[in-house]
Amino acid sequence: KGEVAVTQINDSSATDGANFRMFRARGTKASPTIVENGDTLGVITFHGYDGTDYDTSAGQIWCEVDGTPAGNDMPGRLVFKTTPDGSSTPAERMRITSTGKVGIGTTDPTYEVDVRADSARLQVKSSTSTALMFIDAATNHDAILYFRENGNNKWLVGNDADDDLLKFDNNNSFASPAMTISTAGVVTAGKFVGITYGTKAINADVATASRTFMPISDQYFSDDI
Repeated sequence: KGEVAVTQINDSSATDGANFRMFRARGTKASPTIVENGDTLGVITFHGYDGTDYDTSAGQIWCEVDGTPAGNDMPGRLVFKTTPDGSSTPAERMRITSTGKVGIGTTDPTYEVDVRADSARLQVKSSTSTALMFIDAATNHDAILYFRENGNNKWLVGNDADDDLLKFDNNNSFASPAMTISTAGVVTAGKFVGITYGTKAINADVATASRTFMPISDQYFSDDI
């Protein structure tokens, strides 16, 4: 059928398995020299017949030097490319840097997973059970969700490890939060209407002398708005 397969079997008792290796050096075969940052060490390319020839690739995996090599030190990155419909040129879709950061839509990821696009969307979906997303901080550290605009923090929501309050803040810190919710369900909001209902409460951050609470059943409303 014209099929070509490369099979390597390691049936020894050693822990190492079969492997495929590519080697790259600068200089010459007789006198190799050290590779440099950005050098391509190897490429795996996938081709399909397009009705004319096999020249156009559908996808590629690149391994490149990602830093300054030295003796027994070879920092590398993996770059994954796919070819868009209507094009003959593979485009980078994802990379894993030498520091372990994953970039999707960016060649310079800032965070452990950095996703960028003209209209970026991230979906967590379960077709048969509950869909969950966890923000799990280390012991005595805050768990925070940031809302940004063009790289500038606008709002943050998170658990303050110092007092276990869920805090909402627009000042880029938990020092003076706009609103907090305690584990007992007590809500405290700055410059807000004070409301209590049963054992729950919303506490207004305004001067006591300027507040007048009017009892209506077991609810209280402030006229200092």
